Amino acid sequence: MKLRNFLFLVMALALLVGPAGCIFSPDDDGGGGGGGGNTALPYPSNPDILMQNFERIYTEMRIDDFRNMLHTEYKTVLLPSTLLEWEQGGNPLAAEVFYRDDEINIHENMFSGNTGLDAVGQTIPPIDSIQVDYINRQNPWEPIPESDEHFGGLNGYYTTFNVLLYFNNPDQHRYEVRQDVEFYVVAVDDGGKSKWLLLGQRGHEPANP
Repeated sequence: MKLRNFLFLVMALALLVGPAGCIFSPDDDGGGGGGGGNTALPYPSNPDILMQNFERIYTEMRIDDFRNMLHTEYKTVLLPSTLLEWEQGGNPLAAEVFYRDDEINIHENMFSGNTGLDAVGQTIPPIDSIQVDYINRQNPWEPIPESDEHFGGLNGYYTTFNVLLYFNNPDQHRYEVRQDVEFYVVAVDDGGKSKWLLLGQRGHEPANP
């Protein structure tokens, strides 16, 4: 099944970058999420390392590392089609963005293997694994325009990634996310070092929904 937009799921991506209806809403009941992989991730000293870590965090469903990579001002900007889908399904979303706490709750549910709800209130089976085929950067990182409604004024950078990933559930069905997604990043001071964090995501409407 193809999801219309990432987020993350958001990515799922996510990828995202949440999927077409962000199948794990912030209001779902959920636990604390799994810890994921056993090895430390590389220090995110530049945006590309941060995005490589993002891919591993999704593949290994590492909730603690996901939480730690989000900036305090993190936002996922939902697509108009996502807002319309949930409104037509009878469960309108309260806002056009998900914030940091929303995303953490979503991913705690997803990485813990909890069920979700779709736009019409139907139960979505739990995700038991995530396969990332690619998260490919399409352009150089560029400064975020000061005029950007959601991310301006934070001295961050952004670029577009082409994303293909799959969310698998125990009955061997899977949700596909294939989409261009803008990722926003920013550097913070970490004891004299620059540490890059994820500032947000904004998906593009898929060419072939």
